[in-house]
Amino acid sequence: MQTAMASATASPGDPLDPAAAPFGAYRPSDRLLAARRIATSRTAPHFVKRWLYKSFSHFTKKRGLILDLEYLGGKFRLFVDENGQDRWVFRRGRHPEEEELLGFSAYAGRDIVFLDIGANNGYFAVSAANRIGKGSRILSFEPHPRTFRKLSLHLAFNQASQVEPLNLALGPEETTMLLRASPTADGCNTLVGDGPDGVPVPVRPLTDVLAEREIERIDLLKIDVEGFEDQVLFPFFETAAPSLWPERVIIEKTLQERNWGRDCISLMTERGYRIERQTMDNAWLSRPTTG
Repeated sequence: MQTAMASATASPGDPLDPAAAPFGAYRPSDRLLAARRIATSRTAPHFVKRWLYKSFSHFTKKRGLILDLEYLGGKFRLFVDENGQDRWVFRRGRHPEEEELLGFSAYAGRDIVFLDIGANNGYFAVSAANRIGKGSRILSFEPHPRTFRKLSLHLAFNQASQVEPLNLALGPEETTMLLRASPTADGCNTLVGDGPDGVPVPVRPLTDVLAEREIERIDLLKIDVEGFEDQVLFPFFETAAPSLWPERVIIEKTLQERNWGRDCISLMTERGYRIERQTMDNAWLSRPTTG
């Protein structure tokens, strides 16, 4: 299996620079791709898939593993030992929020305004850009400097011109806060909790960012900020005009509501939103449109 797990042909350039290391510079070996197809197949025997999955799990403990793969029509550079979403895509052949990513097909060809709050390395931004209208506007907020470079890399790979990446966090006031980062899980970086260790990041209220860009409507808002959701949404809904409230909201609820000081779901249902459905991690809410 070790031969089958031969990694990609590594580029001597900076893997976070699309000019120095274009997509394909870290292409997995043909044997690895063949093994992955079996592991993620629906028809392969279960014992074979289980053995391959365990092999992949062992393989991905290797430090510095980088792989270029296409997923849901997008081009991604997987930093497998740094990012939990990348590990899912490599080992299982799907993103843990694949249902949400495919949901952008409902907006196919439409020009919408989408806010991606807690963009991580860009799966939502790329999936949206590949499906919605070219005249759309997407604001992707990612405060961690290295994760932001991954987001920017994927936007470049996919020529996602509708996306404006913003290297900042959102919160109740303009300030600087410490973002506590995980070396093996980019998506778990958080502003919640105390402690001296962290990366200082700029924080701004959402209403200020939207006013600067003259954005007067929001079709879809997705928020996943590791327990800081209430610090973003309460100030927004308390100060923004109802005409600016998003038509639909996808919010990480299952894992993070215990960290909220105030209940974000109640905040929105009191303003006329209803829960459409709940997936493994997220609640989807919508409100009746007027006019």
